[in-house]
Amino acid sequence: MMTNFGNISPKEVLDKAHSVTHFGGGGRLEFSELPKDLEERIVANKFFNNQASLNLAKSHLGTQGDGNHFLFVGISKQTGETMMVTHHGSRGFGANLYTHGMKVAEMFRKDISPQTLPKNAWIPYDTNEGKSYWEALQIVRDWTKLNHTTIQKCGGGIERID
Repeated sequence: MMTNFGNISPKEVLDKAHSVTHFGGGGRLEFSELPKDLEERIVANKFFNNQASLNLAKSHLGTQGDGNHFLFVGISKQTGETMMVTHHGSRGFGANLYTHGMKVAEMFRKDISPQTLPKNAWIPYDTNEGKSYWEALQIVRDWTKLNHTTIQKCGGGIERID
């Protein structure tokens, strides 16, 4: 995700961003409130029907994680304006879904195609599990966008150009 902050010091944007997010494991409890509709979708989905999933979604909101994730602030060569770019995925929330989904997929693989390698397991979409998993993926996508937006807002402390 990218945000144009206009003609403002990159240092000011970066300092504010660092006060909002962090890299590495763990969460930020100060951003742990999810939009009501997103929380309801998480609780209603069978792939997230445990407190651990909801806790990950809440506590990892506003964080960057680790690995190839980054937050970059710089000046556009084309416009001279300060831009922020964040790159990260779904963090622990998505990883938890992947782990649960692979267990369900493995059950289908064993039943439908035992010769297929376990790493190629799948959940058929035309099953209740497949439909629930697809919805869970959409929830994770929405959460990831919310996470980017939370960080990009820089805590609401900097005026930005939309």
